[in-house]
Amino acid sequence: MFRLVFQKSDLAPRAIAGPVIIGRKAPADVLVADATVSASHCRLSPRDEESWTLEDLKSTSGTFINGRRVSQAVVHPGDVITVGKQNIVLELTGGPTATELMLGVATMYNAAPVVAEEPQAALVLVSGNFSDRVTTLKKDVTSIGRGADNAIVLRDDTKASSSHAIISRAGSKWFITDAGSINGTKVNGQRITSETALAHGYQVAIGEQVFQFVVKGAEASEKTVPSSTQELPQLPDAENKSDNAGLFASHDDWRKADPAPAKSSGQLVLVLIVLVLALVGIAGLLWMSGVLKF
Repeated sequence: MFRLVFQKSDLAPRAIAGPVIIGRKAPADVLVADATVSASHCRLSPRDEESWTLEDLKSTSGTFINGRRVSQAVVHPGDVITVGKQNIVLELTGGPTATELMLGVATMYNAAPVVAEEPQAALVLVSGNFSDRVTTLKKDVTSIGRGADNAIVLRDDTKASSSHAIISRAGSKWFITDAGSINGTKVNGQRITSETALAHGYQVAIGEQVFQFVVKGAEASEKTVPSSTQELPQLPDAENKSDNAGLFASHDDWRKADPAPAKSSGQLVLVLIVLVLALVGIAGLLWMSGVLKF
């Protein structure tokens, strides 16, 4: 017999024997009260005596196994399924717990404890009244909205919805999805209607806030994620914007810089006259002293 164990939650473990749908509301079999979870988020079906098949049901925020986003995958006892902000562990009842299974694998391979990597990206406030100028994205799924249960709470933004948008990470790639907001989510000025990839330097507009998405290690800078407001990247002025304009000036921008002013022809003529007079004077002195004879 298998069961689902909810980590850091008041939900009791749920025994499962056949296919179940995990979601926010009925007809889902396993209900998770989380605004970032879709109504019917994913389906878990028995595969054999030791494993299950997990299928994402076109959810808004995605389905993850052990931190990896999947559309369909095999789940074994001890694996962690993430839907929205909730982590769920598949356990085999009567056998070792999820924690014991994970410790056993680490001991088998003499592996060191898994250490979470430092944040790889951040949102930098370009305009708006949000209190944090730099917000690091520490989790695989980050919810944004006016509601207090979001990871990024835009409490004072009247144009932001309670659940406005979700930023998710799949490996080294980042995505943003509008969570059914009233006023929409924009990326580089365009309102998005589906999951949209984010890249270093992209602008994200949510409510009255405009953020810039920056990635640590991006080629534009060795230190992309600012640690203070003094290190905030500056956007180019609209009047000077070129096709290559971005978070930092490009080599083409440097080539377009005004060249040093050339000296006028009048100045060159004056210098030549002075040199000729000097030579004539020196020759005259040498002739008068008898050193130079014509």
